[in-house]
Amino acid sequence: RIEKDIKNSFAYSADEVKFTGKKNALTLLTLSPEFSYVSYSLSGDKLLRLIRTNKDALKTDSETKPKILAQNIKQIEFTYLYPDPDTKELKENDNWTDNTALPTAVRVSLILEKKAETK
Repeated sequence: RIEKDIKNSFAYSADEVKFTGKKNALTLLTLSPEFSYVSYSLSGDKLLRLIRTNKDALKTDSETKPKILAQNIKQIEFTYLYPDPDTKELKENDNWTDNTALPTAVRVSLILEKKAETK
């Protein structure tokens, strides 16, 4: 689900892409499955996908529909890759604050909680 949303993300305009990334959260515009503003984050051990769709996507006061994508998640990490302007080599950062461009790629890492063994 996360991969599909990232692959279908797009810049809202040349001045404002509406893509914000932190080490443990991601918010973006996507066309998957429809025009949507989506956020990913952890709530306790649950990976949440919060979504606003269609005409409500850009309204900050509209209702957000949370969906639990996975449970027993210990940690989620996002890493944002971009070309260095001088060397053109890919560099990475754990935050994405550039409001005028999308990252070249996003690496997503999940660490699962170890379940206790039952006897």
